[in-house]
Amino acid sequence: MNLFFCLIVVSTVTIENSEADIEVDETILQRIVTDILNILYRAPIFERITCDSVNNSLVNFDLYTSQNKDEPVILRAGEVNNLTLFNPSLETKLLIHGWIGNVTDWMRLAKNEYLRTGDYNIILLDWSAYALNMYSQSVCFLKEIAEKAAHLLIQIRDEANLDFNKTHVIGHSLGGQMAGLIGQNIDKLTGGEKVYRITGLDAAGPLFCYPVLEDNDKRITSDDAYFVDGIHTSEEDYGCDDPYGHVNFYPNCGRTQAGCESTNFTFSNITGSLQNIFDRVSCSHQRAPIYWIESINSDGFVSVFCSTCAEYILETCERDENITTDICIMGEHLSLSTPKGKYYLSTRSTWPYVMNDDE
Repeated sequence: MNLFFCLIVVSTVTIENSEADIEVDETILQRIVTDILNILYRAPIFERITCDSVNNSLVNFDLYTSQNKDEPVILRAGEVNNLTLFNPSLETKLLIHGWIGNVTDWMRLAKNEYLRTGDYNIILLDWSAYALNMYSQSVCFLKEIAEKAAHLLIQIRDEANLDFNKTHVIGHSLGGQMAGLIGQNIDKLTGGEKVYRITGLDAAGPLFCYPVLEDNDKRITSDDAYFVDGIHTSEEDYGCDDPYGHVNFYPNCGRTQAGCESTNFTFSNITGSLQNIFDRVSCSHQRAPIYWIESINSDGFVSVFCSTCAEYILETCERDENITTDICIMGEHLSLSTPKGKYYLSTRSTWPYVMNDDE
């Protein structure tokens, strides 16, 4: 079903971005709204397109540490002159937002959770100038932005001793796919070095996993880091249904998340900011980074090794004789020695999402 008739209501949609004054042509805005709905209904409108070169000044890498929790040091590709606050002895977390996103949503919350209880180098990759576009156009920019991010990390390694064995790349949606591409570029540019961990938070599905599964060098896979984990929360629409990690988690079977059943989105209520509209129609997709934020200072997302959702629901999961345990923790505190496979868990419908023992 083609949903171009949604364009008649686009005048009720607004753009909100507190980080930058990003102008969006009304025609592009119409196409973004159309893309949001077409992904939701799996309408085959996507096509590969060409795109302009990425402007370095429009892609920021915001560095936060315990010494500058609120005011970032802004780095850009080829411009990493101010690294005095970067501590190579600490773990480095690179966080990446997705389509229509920016650093003001889940990434700032995650940064705050990390620095509330620990010491890290936190880098927020802000590519909102290119994420606020038609879906296929944003996809087109991923490759070059990932290359720039890889070059920047290598430059930080060369100038400030960043340790890839302490580097964790975390991306949501298109940011999840970008995380994989960054890992691939580091591997190529260094002749075989890898970051130690990549996490795909419901990595984007359209144009990567469907309508066809793309080649490994065009999407996130378990080859992109020493350890790759995936949290799948919307396999039926915005997320990728391929188990791209060594360990793959399926909260609520990886589909409609608890509390997202009553989205009740209709064409008559397409109003508000573009981000709010996307959040409403992609409730399950947006849960992946929310679960991640909760996991930073919690180890309660207990998950069970299982082959299928049906077996998990029926409690008939069979333990693999080759693994020592069939239980692990989803999120930040996942043990990297966790046996490969699929893990299932249930969540509450509201924050906190971790279920208590009596639920």
